[in-house]
Amino acid sequence: MNITQAEVKKLLSNKRKLAFRNSGEFKILFFSDFHSHYQRQDPRTYQAVERMIEDKQPDLVYMLGDLPGGPASRKEALEMMSALTKPMDKRNIPWTMVFGNHDDSICRGYTMDKIERLLRTGCPGCLIKTAKGIHGFSNHVLPIYYSEGSDKIALNLFGLDAGRDISAMNTDYNLRKDIIEYLSEPFVLRARRRFDIVRFDQIMWYWHVSEAIEKLNGPTPALMMTHSGLGETKILEEYPENLGVVGEFGEEVKVGAINSGLFAAGLQRGDIIGFYYGHNHINITEGSYCGIRFGYVGSIGYNAYGMKKAMSDREKNRLRGARLLTINRDDILNYKSEFISANDYVAPVIEVY
Repeated sequence: MNITQAEVKKLLSNKRKLAFRNSGEFKILFFSDFHSHYQRQDPRTYQAVERMIEDKQPDLVYMLGDLPGGPASRKEALEMMSALTKPMDKRNIPWTMVFGNHDDSICRGYTMDKIERLLRTGCPGCLIKTAKGIHGFSNHVLPIYYSEGSDKIALNLFGLDAGRDISAMNTDYNLRKDIIEYLSEPFVLRARRRFDIVRFDQIMWYWHVSEAIEKLNGPTPALMMTHSGLGETKILEEYPENLGVVGEFGEEVKVGAINSGLFAAGLQRGDIIGFYYGHNHINITEGSYCGIRFGYVGSIGYNAYGMKKAMSDREKNRLRGARLLTINRDDILNYKSEFISANDYVAPVIEVY
């Protein structure tokens, strides 16, 4: 795979330039796993998003998938996305996302390429600009410049689509049927089940785009976002004290059925300083492995599964939330990362199921 300078410049161009503020800061607010349903929306999800954005004033909202489900038409899908993104749109805050394993239900009957096009063309603040010719429909890179007037990139944000279901590998690669059946059995890898993975061509795309940006801009640090976590997250789960894990694992780590090799690629390429993902709704941890941060975003959705009915409402709200990164352009490697609990934004009330 060869990425020309013309191609990388096209990938880096966008309808909105992202740049560090005059103060030297750039804030990214991550949301994941809304799991809202068109017919059963919980207003507390939207209230939490609204209040967190108002309080934190991010420069970019980054959504890590599993948004709404249930809309039966393009009109309904856009209505729901408009409600979801209203807090950003009215403040002129741009947003982007990577797809999750449930996002094929954003609009019933739509293929993933149509859903991606729907969001890109129908949502004014959306910065998705998906790469062509590789697996997935939300693979992109967003550059953050040193300042509004600068052409020098300070930080890259890579997003890769981790797919929907492991059975798709059979369609894509003609794997033996017994292999797919084996990988789909819960008893094989108990917590992994049927989740798909980032594919090799996506990893190659990241590697070559990173190389091309380095030739254009010089060595540039980057963050990498996917919906589901990396296989190496299991190491942080096993050795939290050794790896400086803060927060808590509220559920067993669930990752793809096969280790994709994405972490190894980022480690060898040398630009990735942090991986961020959702998927596990009540994991709110961050740790470091081989000098690279691993961070769960948590779930913002009041319709999202995972909360135990025996928990108090306040306990559930403590585990719901978002993650905020505050990055200083003069000290990018030591950026601040914090989990933002919904308890601080939504008053505890009796849960609705």
